[in-house]
Amino acid sequence: MAELSNQATSLHLNNKECEILEFLVKNPEKSISKKELKKKIWVQEKNDDAIVTMYISYLQDKLSALGADVKINDKNGYMLEKIL
Repeated sequence: MAELSNQATSLHLNNKECEILEFLVKNPEKSISKKELKKKIWVQEKNDDAIVTMYISYLQDKLSALGADVKINDKNGYMLEKIL
């Protein structure tokens, strides 16, 4: 578990959210597919694409409180757009 904060807000990320955010940060300006996220984050687990969508949604909700966005781009992938 990790904690992100700014002057006004503090929030907790669970392990999967933290792993997704770390992967997005390490791959700036690159569209990350659901398949790639599943392969990297859910290595030993068999899940469908819905699990990725669900965790991205959780992450988007939490990051919006800090003024950051995870952009869902036109190639059905994910990209960290900005962190303020």
